[in-house]
Amino acid sequence: MTEREPRDGTAAPDDDVVIDGVVIDLRDLPTPVSGVEVVRPGDPVFAEAETLEAEVFEAMYGVDSRAEYRKYRSASLFHVARQGSEIVAVMRVIVSGPAGFKTLNEFRDVLYPSYAERLARLDPARIVEVGTVAASPRARTIRAARYAQRVYSSALQQLYLCGVEAGIASTDIRVLAMLRDWFDFQIHDIGETVAYLGSPTTPVVLWLQEQYDHYAAQRPDLLRRFFVGEFLDIREAERLGIESPAERGSQSD
Repeated sequence: MTEREPRDGTAAPDDDVVIDGVVIDLRDLPTPVSGVEVVRPGDPVFAEAETLEAEVFEAMYGVDSRAEYRKYRSASLFHVARQGSEIVAVMRVIVSGPAGFKTLNEFRDVLYPSYAERLARLDPARIVEVGTVAASPRARTIRAARYAQRVYSSALQQLYLCGVEAGIASTDIRVLAMLRDWFDFQIHDIGETVAYLGSPTTPVVLWLQEQYDHYAAQRPDLLRRFFVGEFLDIREAERLGIESPAERGSQSD
């Protein structure tokens, strides 16, 4: 796999985990997406993100998300998007930690052997899990969708930049259909669909290099949006030699 160095060329801090020259400790990296911040436990914004996640999670499943993610909390970070001062969308990302990954733990009995074996061969530092993606019910529907897209963009750019190979998740089949339809995500089922928290849920994986290559060949518009940075500021877009959102005008809508 081709290594991807940080865009600004800066060296990794001494306390980061580095594998083959690639920074892996995602919690210490800034996000390249304008308007999204990445926070970890101990940051006051992390608690605010957990509150929104809990609000949405309880409305959907009737379950306390804090209890669901308690043993993964220390290995979690949030990508957080705001509308003004209000947090309007968050994404929990779980990196490798003592508890492992929630999907691999809780769906191990229904995983397809070929995928279980392939993931087991990967360095855990090359895997992340996408937990809940939550958009505020107070945001208008279209804005909520756009802010949710923004945190997806933030996460994909950061993970790809860091050399992460696999993003796993356990996803409601209705959300899964939406992600495949709206964003053309090349998501693979890695196990059987089962009832989970009262919802038909499938364990899945997104191979980041495969997704990048698919966008490069088939969907350059989504490549810009999710990997190069639809939301990068204009100066950064110019530095990278890509057309900025302002120059594209209505084409980016």
